Amino acid sequence: MSPGFFRGLTFWLRGWGMMLDSRSLLLLALVPFVIALLVAGFSISYVFTHLPAWVQAIMAYGLSSAPAFLHYLYYPMLIGSGLLVVIAGVFVAYLGQSILAVPFYSLLADRTLAPLNMKTEVPFEWRRWLRNSLRMLRISLMKTALFLTLGVILFAVSFVPVVNVVAVFGTLLILAFDLLDFSFESLHYSFRQRLAYVARHKRMWAGMACGLGLTLLIPGLTLVIAPGAVVGAALLLKESANGS
Repeated sequence: MSPGFFRGLTFWLRGWGMMLDSRSLLLLALVPFVIALLVAGFSISYVFTHLPAWVQAIMAYGLSSAPAFLHYLYYPMLIGSGLLVVIAGVFVAYLGQSILAVPFYSLLADRTLAPLNMKTEVPFEWRRWLRNSLRMLRISLMKTALFLTLGVILFAVSFVPVVNVVAVFGTLLILAFDLLDFSFESLHYSFRQRLAYVARHKRMWAGMACGLGLTLLIPGLTLVIAPGAVVGAALLLKESANGS
């Protein structure tokens, strides 16, 4: 396992470790953390309540004229699609809470980067944070429309073997990029610079996606770890800037 991949894999754990050592960061993370808990609870409850009906509707449409024994596929389909549907539900919930949490995540990234002696960074300023937050809010609204479309595509391909795995990993890469984006904005990176950064650190980026993927094993955990993931992403940028 390469060092870059491992740093990416553990990025949100390291971010939470830093927040636990800093009372100011931890208090700042509390509001989006509570938002994440509430959104996760509602989303997962909604998905599990409606999943059996969704699977029945799909079977009724696709297997209406099929042999009777194929209708026994209901339970395998229910179990097999459960994880992917939960992923899609968490994905949409992540987008919803991330819009509300934009000012807090921007401040988390800014405060994490400010004391790290990054050559490209200037001392923290409230006016700059407010401008960054407003820009990130505007960007988040545009990304939400794009990500919702991707979420629909993810659900549509969730029953296609191999393709569904590729779609899930692609989605996780997008979420990892989204978490890095708060730090990119704080450092005033252009869109080309952001793409160039993830291209140079492909293994780290893939590790971040895998680290986020592991949180999907516990429904809703992806939302809960988001504040630490923002801080962890800022730490990764600091380390790469210092050549570590």
